[in-house]
Amino acid sequence: MNERFLEKLRSTVEVEDVIVEKETISKLSKDYYWYSPVLDAELRDKEADYVVIPDTHEKVKNVLQLAVEEKVPVTLRGAGTGNYGQAIPMNGGLVVDLSKLNQVIKIADGFVTVQAGMRIRDLEKQLHVTDQELTIYPSTFVKATIGGFIAGGSGGIGSVTWGNLWDGNVLSAKVLTMNDTVTELVLEGEELLDYIHSYGTTGIITEVTIPIKQQTKWVQELIGFDHLHEALAFSKSIAEATRWKKRLVSVVEAPIPLFLDR
Repeated sequence: MNERFLEKLRSTVEVEDVIVEKETISKLSKDYYWYSPVLDAELRDKEADYVVIPDTHEKVKNVLQLAVEEKVPVTLRGAGTGNYGQAIPMNGGLVVDLSKLNQVIKIADGFVTVQAGMRIRDLEKQLHVTDQELTIYPSTFVKATIGGFIAGGSGGIGSVTWGNLWDGNVLSAKVLTMNDTVTELVLEGEELLDYIHSYGTTGIITEVTIPIKQQTKWVQELIGFDHLHEALAFSKSIAEATRWKKRLVSVVEAPIPLFLDR
């Protein structure tokens, strides 16, 4: 750890924004990579030299500018729910945790603008107050952040109706790029395609505007079949049909359904 850089980092943000506890740095350098025995062996020893948790857009911009000037590699982190090591610093350096950028900026009829670190379940709860809901979200929505989902996800619950992230499920994004002078971009339309599902490698998403829909009182149904091919055929027909509104259609192999509430 370079003490000179650490002091510069502290002076760029608030002292309390910079994590110095070794155990916390190690924790915030990991995601769920260990699901894979291959990745577990390759990534278990990877760790950041520094971690910062800024709580404003301006602090994020200033931290990135410092990293550019000092040539310190940067890894972005939402909630660390990825399974493939996306949030792991491969070459040490600085982890920028965006979880404190967690404010809803505007809820309107048909769209919401929100900071990247907002947890998706918390966002959905706020939308419900306005009788609206998200179009799509990941299975990890209880913990995952909206920025992490857009930067590292693709689809999830709701995709059977509304498609994946690049199918109109992101309307605009505010992005910081790590040029010699950190640049702020506001992207819309096809411009977004270079930043969705790019893990922060093309730019750091700090704010997004996404579509929302009128809330539906969803009902869950569990239907049993004697043979897997029957379950697959039935699920395919439901997924492709336009007769019913649906948020998720899944085939679950036995004996997993025994553990589900009936």
